[in-house]
Amino acid sequence: MILADQKPVSKKTPLPCFGSEMDMTTVTCRGCPHKGGCFETMGRRTRQRIIGEAEFRFVPEAYDTPKDKPTLRYAEHIYGHIYETVFGRTPPSGQSLSSYFPTIEKQRAEVGCSLKIYMMACMLSHADNQARQVDFGHKDVERPFTPSGLANPANRNDVLLLKKICIRQFGTFNVESLERLTDSDCAENDLTRRILNSEILAGSFIIGWKQNNQGWPWKALFAEHELDLDVDWLTIDPTYTDFIRPKKTKKVMRDDGEIVEVPIEVKEPKLTVAQRRVRYAVNHRTGLFKRRKLLALGVFKAREHIMPLAIRRVLSKWHMDPADFEISYEVENSRPLMVWYWLALAIQHVHMIWALEGKPSQFSDFTI
Repeated sequence: MILADQKPVSKKTPLPCFGSEMDMTTVTCRGCPHKGGCFETMGRRTRQRIIGEAEFRFVPEAYDTPKDKPTLRYAEHIYGHIYETVFGRTPPSGQSLSSYFPTIEKQRAEVGCSLKIYMMACMLSHADNQARQVDFGHKDVERPFTPSGLANPANRNDVLLLKKICIRQFGTFNVESLERLTDSDCAENDLTRRILNSEILAGSFIIGWKQNNQGWPWKALFAEHELDLDVDWLTIDPTYTDFIRPKKTKKVMRDDGEIVEVPIEVKEPKLTVAQRRVRYAVNHRTGLFKRRKLLALGVFKAREHIMPLAIRRVLSKWHMDPADFEISYEVENSRPLMVWYWLALAIQHVHMIWALEGKPSQFSDFTI
């Protein structure tokens, strides 16, 4: 009730995000008039947010590139991996999309599909056309695909035809429908799918292992699933590379106070033939990624892209949701497997709380 001699005073209403999420690295939070009260309300959760809204950054500084022209950068990242998927080999070095990219984007928009599907369809069409000309005796060898093929109007027309047939037969135009139509193995060799499957496998193992074991899970993970994880996934994972290339020196302080490197004895593990093949492949890919940074960037970006989906799928096995957990900005930029490690501990704590409250949990039958 407002009395006659009182005048209403307007007050600024806090935003919907007040007290629930705060990031002072953004212009929105720095310029917000409620940032003081929001900071006090957030408390220790100031640098945390819901894990489903996390923006993971796994690209090392040595592989990072300028952020200008993001669509062109994305195209360059995925071009080499799509080339490998379709033709089974890396593209020749020195190829660039920049001069053809405006035409590529125009033709992709005319087809009405994603850049990834457009590239894959162009390459599949090229491979089929070249194979037919060799079979019919019009050519002796197949002409290799180049970035100019993505800007070729003839290939655009072929992609339009492929899209029409895929939608008519399978109801959609994606990697799986292209694979079925062209009788290729694109879906199985697709980089995003390979990285996603490996991430789900690793995350599921780490969370399950930590519920009943103490210490770091890396040795157990790679002992159990080294042969099951994708080679590109293993190549960019620093935890795995440290596992197969242990340090052979350590820093010690001499009596005079000087810190020096001294050798340590490292026992060489006994490896099976299959393990040696995997590690040889990882070493080969490591050298390739150092020479061809765009290929490495494609894998790092794919892992960043699939991480939220992998978290959602793994948590669903525990009947939980990404909205149930928060993550700090430091963990978002840390080693990927550390995300799973801290998530495993959080799930363990949740089940302990449920057990203490008398709710069903994995510790329900535990007695002291």
